[in-house]
Amino acid sequence: VEGRNLSRALLGRAPDNLRPEVRGKALIAAGMLAWDHPDGRADMEAGLSVLRAIGERTVDMAMALRCLGNVACARFEFSAATEYYEQGIALFGELGNLRGAAFTLAT
Repeated sequence: VEGRNLSRALLGRAPDNLRPEVRGKALIAAGMLAWDHPDGRADMEAGLSVLRAIGERTVDMAMALRCLGNVACARFEFSAATEYYEQGIALFGELGNLRGAAFTLAT
């Protein structure tokens, strides 16, 4: 949680004109640092939303989807977990990252 808090504090100091892809990736990173904290999930979702809005398709996004799947699974939200995993696998595949797709399948 400490890493997430530091990341969020830095984001709070960022200029208003911070490039959306930087803001989105920073939110994802903050969320992944605190994946088991309620705010971690919200940060990852917010980061994905920012990146989707500008049409980004990145490994960071696929990793966040896998992490969100893990969070949902740990909370016994299996339908949501399946959705996140499927989206992550598809994105890893689209990006040609077969290792990421395989790792997500093994999760």
